[in-house]
Formats: sequence, C-alpha cells, structure tokens
Amino acid sequence: MMRPMLVFVLITSIIGGMQIFEESHLVFPHVVGNAQITMVKYLYDAAFERFQFGFAAAVSYGIFVIIAAFSIIGFFLTRERKVKSHE
Repeated sequence: MMRPMLVFVLITSIIGGMQIFEESHLVFPHVVGNAQITMVKYLYDAAFERFQFGFAAAVSYGIFVIIAAFSIIGFFLTRERKVKSHE
C-alpha cells in the first residue's frame, strides 16, 4: 500500500533535487569560476546571460534525460517483486 506513495515521493525528490536554482543564483551570484553552479543555473546563464537559446534548449533536453533515467532507476528499485511458491 505504501509503494505508490514511495514512488511518488522518490520521483518528485529526484526532480526537485535536479532543479536547484535559487541557492546558486541568489546566495552565490558572483563566485569566481563554476564553484557553485548547478545544471539549471548553467541553463539560465546560457539562455539569459549569453543569449545562446539553442544551447540552453539542448541543456534542458539533457536535464530531462538525466531526470528520466534517475526516475526509471528509482521506479525499478521500488517495484514489487513476485515471490515464487514451491508447491
């Protein structure tokens, strides 16, 4: 009964963890180098600071693939396993 809840929380946590933006944008706005950059901050910098919209779109597709892969892995790790009976 808890499996659907566990899968939902796991997938939303994966999505939320991969989309961290505010901390790196607001707390560390002018750090030298890429010490505090996340994938979504990198996407934002490419699109709205360097105006490379095509590259930013490609980064967003990459983020989607990574989130989908982690979600599928999490789904398979929490799937219900069948128990074989020895009759």
